[in-house]
Amino acid sequence: MSDDFNWSARIEADIVGYQSPIDVIMGDLQMKMDGECLKAVQSYGFNVNKDELAKALKFDRDQYHKGFNDAKAMFKRPDGSWKSEGGFVFCDQCGASHGVHETDFCPHCGADMRKYILGKLEAEEARREAYREAMRLDDNEDTLKWRGHA
Repeated sequence: MSDDFNWSARIEADIVGYQSPIDVIMGDLQMKMDGECLKAVQSYGFNVNKDELAKALKFDRDQYHKGFNDAKAMFKRPDGSWKSEGGFVFCDQCGASHGVHETDFCPHCGADMRKYILGKLEAEEARREAYREAMRLDDNEDTLKWRGHA
């Protein structure tokens, strides 16, 4: 049986132009009657060409990244922002309402809101940092004093 398997692998290599770095070798088929049951055991072996396997995995990974980057470029989401009006948020790209919660993407048009949300978070952090900077702790008196009023 192992000769038949290798023969089919050679045909595959001729037709497709690629031979797998892993060969599966089918061994003997052992059968045994146990009462009314027939028990069969097929043995297998594997031959692995490690260098060819590493090349194949690298090729597959490169192809995956190429396909992923091509699709990402093809379906790039527009950058958008949420606009608040009357307690609801609206997408500035399609105008769809998204209730009261801001999310990373508009569920209707797919606009990417992460830059907008990150900008809001950075502005809030800058405001808090300015507040903390405007106040300082006077270690001598252990009291909170306003800068310029010490």
